[in-house]
Amino acid sequence: MKIALAEPNNPPSVPPLNIFIDESGNFDFSPNGTKFFILTAVSTSDCPDLLSGCLQLRHRIAAAGLDLEEFHATEDRQVVRDQMFDLLEGHVAHQCFTIDAIIAQKNKANPAIREETVFYPRLLKILLHWVFRHRTGDRVDRTNVWAARIGTTGLLLLGDQPEVEGW
Repeated sequence: MKIALAEPNNPPSVPPLNIFIDESGNFDFSPNGTKFFILTAVSTSDCPDLLSGCLQLRHRIAAAGLDLEEFHATEDRQVVRDQMFDLLEGHVAHQCFTIDAIIAQKNKANPAIREETVFYPRLLKILLHWVFRHRTGDRVDRTNVWAARIGTTGLLLLGDQPEVEGW
C-alpha cells in the first residue's frame, strides 16, 4: 500500500477526502447479540476548520483532565460526546461533511460470512464503494480512510483510494 505524501514545494491541488469509519453492534450472531451491525462513514474534504476543530476539542478535553486517547462515542463520557456533536452541528449549515451508513440485520446474514474477518471487511467494502462513487467526484485526487480497529478504540489508516483494488 502506498501512502501519498504532499511535498512542501509541491502541495496537492485539491484537499484529500477524509473518511472516518466507526461501527455499532457486535459480532455475536446468536439471539444474545445485537440485532444490527452498523458501519458509518463521516466524510469531509473541503473544511479544514472541521478537522482542526476536532484537534482543538481533543486538546481542550486533555487540558480539562479528562482521559481521552481518541474519540469513540460508545466509550466516551457524555460531556465529550456532547462537545463532539456540538462541533458537528456547527458545520451542518456549511454542508462540509456527509454521513453514510450501512445497516446489516445480522440474523439475515449468510452463515458463510458471519466470521468477523469476513463480515466486517465485506460491509466495509460496500460502504467505501458507495462513498467513493457518490462523494468523490472530480475534485478529489486522494483519499484517507480512518477506521476504528475491531475490538479496540484505536484508529487505523487504511490507505489511499487509488490503491484500493476493485473500486
